[in-house]
Amino acid sequence: MFWKANWIESGNEEFRNNIKEEMRDKTGYVINGNYNKVKDITCGNCDTIIWLDYSRFIVMYRVIKRTFIRVFTKEILWQGNIETFKKSFLSKDSIIIWAWKTYSIRKKQYLNLLNTNPYNNNQLIIIRNPRMIYKLII
Repeated sequence: MFWKANWIESGNEEFRNNIKEEMRDKTGYVINGNYNKVKDITCGNCDTIIWLDYSRFIVMYRVIKRTFIRVFTKEILWQGNIETFKKSFLSKDSIIIWAWKTYSIRKKQYLNLLNTNPYNNNQLIIIRNPRMIYKLII
């Protein structure tokens, strides 16, 4: 809902309106993302927050693997966007560089969110490694 065609970003108000419209009159949904500019809408309207607090190694491995596969297969993403080798691996706007640089920042933000619970969410769940998911399911 954030990215438009040709990797053009939505403006703040447009993005917030997109989120509100998608959530309107719906129950039982899952929201995925790290967009601070809509956290009051997303986290503020959910009963459970699940944080995948994986190690930097796991996060980076998954970002690099997923990006490589998307570049190789030319997978079509939202709004028809396609990740390219140049943009993904050789650009200052690389998702890989972004993931590396924001890892510590996001960790601090989510720790603060979970410690303060400003939206009074009913459940705050931290999953520290992929195996913990199986324990939740079983």
